[in-house]
Amino acid sequence: MMEGSGPKRDLLSFYRELCLERGASLSVGPAHYRWFVELTDDEMKEIVRLILHDRAKDIKRWTDAFPQMKSEQDIFDYIELALSMIAKGFVAVQKDGSLGCVAPIGEVPSDAELNEIDHKILASRHLFSGLVFQRFGIGEGIDRKPAE
Repeated sequence: MMEGSGPKRDLLSFYRELCLERGASLSVGPAHYRWFVELTDDEMKEIVRLILHDRAKDIKRWTDAFPQMKSEQDIFDYIELALSMIAKGFVAVQKDGSLGCVAPIGEVPSDAELNEIDHKILASRHLFSGLVFQRFGIGEGIDRKPAE
């Protein structure tokens, strides 16, 4: 059983089936969800760094586009989505260190676990700006207007 209903559920169901066809799955349940919500700030920073490294080409394309269509907040939202997908077992670190598609096998998170996951992600937002600045040199109050 997948969480939610409608288009989001359909997309996650398709994603899960695609991952299963590729033989990529991850055992999930209360222990997995607890692992995520108990990450320290340093551990969360490492996961965010991995997300930024793995998706650098896309993020760089967004930030270099003219006119620029994505904001720093869009990047933060993207990080939050990736963290949510990791927490729920749809994304995992692969042998080569990249992030990859996996199908979560096991118990879906309860409402309480979903709330804890969301809280953990929101409580980690303060880490994003510095990490995005370190990786891409954007944010942290930098004036991003074109030079005159």
